[in-house]
Amino acid sequence: MKTNMAWDEAINQHKEIKQRKLLISIGSGPRDILIPAGLTSSSDSHMSALTTSIPGVWVTPNHVSMVWCKQLVMVINRFLFDIIDPKKEQVTEDRSVIVSKATQYFQANRSMILNPQTTRNNVTMQADSFWYEDNRRIYQVTRPQIDRTTHLMIRLVSFPQNRF
Repeated sequence: MKTNMAWDEAINQHKEIKQRKLLISIGSGPRDILIPAGLTSSSDSHMSALTTSIPGVWVTPNHVSMVWCKQLVMVINRFLFDIIDPKKEQVTEDRSVIVSKATQYFQANRSMILNPQTTRNNVTMQADSFWYEDNRRIYQVTRPQIDRTTHLMIRLVSFPQNRF
């Protein structure tokens, strides 16, 4: 209750601050027993994300260990370094650059319909690699005889037509 009152006093009464700053809410996820994931999103946030939905973060830390989770800290560091204007040697004032970089670093695009605004890295595949599609629902891979790069294709949709 006091937190909400302080927030209303500091932010909602000073709209110019809210327009100049970008608020990113990051939740820990299922291991956080202090703050449930549903409470980490705010209507005042420009962007909300759980740690496991952030590209490059594979762990779901608890409430306390989230501050020193190296994967998350590295993503935040990369974001902060990327919003530096090299000419002025300080954080850029161009809001569109900050929003674009925040989207790149904190929002994954794991849907079937790819978002054209999301920047993606180019991936180079080896020409002589082997592609194998495993259609089983449960699988285990133990193949000591693999002697080259092997890519396993796993269907993400259970529909037979698989309209990708």
